[in-house]
Amino acid sequence: NIPNHQSFETSEWGQQQLTDLQRRYPKACFRTGAIPIYNCHGLTFGGRRTTIWETPAIHQILRDDNYCKIQRELIQPGDVILYVSADDGDIEHSGIIVESPQRPLWVPKVWSKWGFGAEVVHWANDCPYDFSQACYYRIYS
Repeated sequence: NIPNHQSFETSEWGQQQLTDLQRRYPKACFRTGAIPIYNCHGLTFGGRRTTIWETPAIHQILRDDNYCKIQRELIQPGDVILYVSADDGDIEHSGIIVESPQRPLWVPKVWSKWGFGAEVVHWANDCPYDFSQACYYRIYS
């Protein structure tokens, strides 16, 4: 039982935020307009159907679905990236790896959802979230 929520309204503030992000991140590929139904965790773990906010819920999904933490050198498309706050360990953002990282930087390309805004394909370090504590997971059966 994962706490989740759906919203079907896009606010004027949300639309302005999306416009600002498009301007601040010109290298990112904005795949959609604002979609309020799901957030990044809903994209990554909820099939683009819902919003999942709570870090304990993400940890529960990782456990229940048998995700294992992997080293950045092993990242492959389909793996998951989590952006973890250095301050409190909160999982601030998540996405799906779409392109493996290359040496020497080890920065993968990610498909994620920025808040209630757009789905975006971007380099993992080129987004509004702190990449310094990023970690990677893969499902093992």
